[in-house]
Amino acid sequence: MEKNTVSLTQRSAIGRALILVPAFLVGLLLLLGATLYVMSADSYRNALIWSVDLFLDSQLQIDGTFLIDFGQNTQLIAKDVRLNANDGSYALSIGELHLEQDLDSSIETRSFWLNHLRLSDLDIEVVELVTEQEVNWLNYSLPSVVMQKVELTNASLSYTGVDQQQHNVKLSSLLLDSEGAASPIQIRASGKHKSSSYALEGTFASPTQLRLMRNDPEEEYPFNLSLSHNSGGEKPASVVGSISTLQNGDSLLKFAFDLPVTELMQIINEDPGSKKSGHLQGDISLVNDGQQWHLQNILMRSSDTNLYHLKIVGAVDGVSEEANIELQSEFDVPSPVKLGEQLGVDLTGHGPYDVKGMLTGNKKHLNFQGSATVGRTKSDMTLKVTEKNGKPFVQGQLSIPVLYLSDIGLQRDASKQVPTAVAPWFDIRKWLARKKQKNISAGDSYIFAREPLDFSGLQSADLDLGIRIDQIEGTDYSVEQVNGELKATDGLLHISPLKLVFEKGEMNLELVLETREVPELTLKVEADELILGELLSQVQSEVPVKGKANLVIDINTKGLSAHEMASALSGNLRFSLDDASLPSKYVEFLSVDLLGWVMRKSTFEDAYTQLDCIMVDFDIHQGVAKSQSMIAAGPRLVVNGAATVDLGEESIDMVLLPQQKKNFFSRMPPVKVKGPLRDPLVQALPKKAAATTIAATVLLPGVL
Repeated sequence: MEKNTVSLTQRSAIGRALILVPAFLVGLLLLLGATLYVMSADSYRNALIWSVDLFLDSQLQIDGTFLIDFGQNTQLIAKDVRLNANDGSYALSIGELHLEQDLDSSIETRSFWLNHLRLSDLDIEVVELVTEQEVNWLNYSLPSVVMQKVELTNASLSYTGVDQQQHNVKLSSLLLDSEGAASPIQIRASGKHKSSSYALEGTFASPTQLRLMRNDPEEEYPFNLSLSHNSGGEKPASVVGSISTLQNGDSLLKFAFDLPVTELMQIINEDPGSKKSGHLQGDISLVNDGQQWHLQNILMRSSDTNLYHLKIVGAVDGVSEEANIELQSEFDVPSPVKLGEQLGVDLTGHGPYDVKGMLTGNKKHLNFQGSATVGRTKSDMTLKVTEKNGKPFVQGQLSIPVLYLSDIGLQRDASKQVPTAVAPWFDIRKWLARKKQKNISAGDSYIFAREPLDFSGLQSADLDLGIRIDQIEGTDYSVEQVNGELKATDGLLHISPLKLVFEKGEMNLELVLETREVPELTLKVEADELILGELLSQVQSEVPVKGKANLVIDINTKGLSAHEMASALSGNLRFSLDDASLPSKYVEFLSVDLLGWVMRKSTFEDAYTQLDCIMVDFDIHQGVAKSQSMIAAGPRLVVNGAATVDLGEESIDMVLLPQQKKNFFSRMPPVKVKGPLRDPLVQALPKKAAATTIAATVLLPGVL
């Protein structure tokens, strides 16, 4: 049966790594066919180098010994072998290669039969490249190679992703051996991933049984593998299964697995902790029709844990595009807090979680119907997946009758509320000194990242999803309705309109993100009569400001990174707040004078200072935001200001001029904030300089 392999010029670097060694070994003996018998070793070396360059788009070097002996048992010895991809996507080196091949067994089993393979000092370096070409893993299979005895020492794999993160796996040794043609093949290996050591042990059926399986559909070729971790305490991960050939020539792979979740997490995360998280057990059947792998049956379930319950059951009737698919899933978490403790995630306040779903259809048309319950919050989702312009098109609707914020952890904790008096830690003199002395390294000082933004996910599928929430219940506050539509077409994301209706106000949001060339963003937000304090109290314990807010945002930008987008930002922002109250500790900030003295905290008897209104208006052009007005006024306080914020340079230059009413402040000099956005310098400023900065108009009596 002829197998399809993944081209080495395709995008996936992992695929390159998996297929690299067997494909190279197959090429060593099969590229030149019958001419092998009449060529010398040096001639074959040159022909092999030429063939690799022609067919694999790579450069092959063999600097050491190269010997080849043809016959019924072909032998090949090569030292100091290097194979480098012309596009830089991989590099392979082998210190020593010794190969013995049985021609009779290869013909009988219709496979490339290796009696003995010995490799030492194998090093593979893989670099993932970004191209338009994607790997279809359903089409992926290794060459049909049978290895009776393999010895591998000192091997390493280094993989670098597009995010420049490097992953390394080291294999100290691997031995695959059989005492004879009728004896089972034993496998033993040891290696390291990150800082953890692993050991692999297992058994495959004998070579004789493999011959029988390839020619008799009634025969199975069994195997079992176990992977243990050096931490101990958990039983090893295990896979037990068999391979067989069906009457129609397809290959059938069946296996049962038992995987400790903690061990899986340690492979992903270097230090997930030693707590037990149960096991995943199940059975899977896969069929390969010579072109693709197809799922036939799956049963997966959780065990050995009360933290969660997982069950997935599914079947596929046939291997054609029209084959019926049915997949059911159940997942529930009785106590998210306890599960969060195991995973190192804070899930305080989250309600019990229960979700069920059913996937039906075929490979051309899929339907999903699901429901979820989190505490008292219930939701329903319907999805339909079809193919449009060569990629998935997902349509659906998410409906939630009532969303209780307390069920997802957004509930105020009385023990964490701001006390009625000014917080004792707030000492402006200590804070000001710390602000002046703080040093930040250049690498940590960026607010907007310089790395390119990855929007490839928006281009891999199209989306049309409706969202409807009839009511959101918070603590002493509710949102009457949320309606929105999210669309993604050929890399263009459009959210419009997303409408939130509150008790006494509403907010409308529209977002357009174009990612097909240089990413371009447009955002428009209009909000009227939002009760800001009650709204903010749903998501954080300390409420920095209270009042009725009105907001208008109309901005656009483009760029390859967050920094480029910030530097190109243009538009305007207007914000007003009526009947406002501001924590008195922030008003105290305005009482700093040039000598660094502070008014006594006893001056502020209440936790909040009342303001009649706050108005802020910024025009933004190419990343530079300049205030058109900055005004705050209350019964005893008026604050005028002017500010320039350079988002590209990540700097601020702002002056605030507080003015007392009825002698509330004995002295209130202007305050200047200037320097890097992350760590600006705050200092008092002479009034004359402040007047020059802010302009005379804001100092005229009766403006407010």
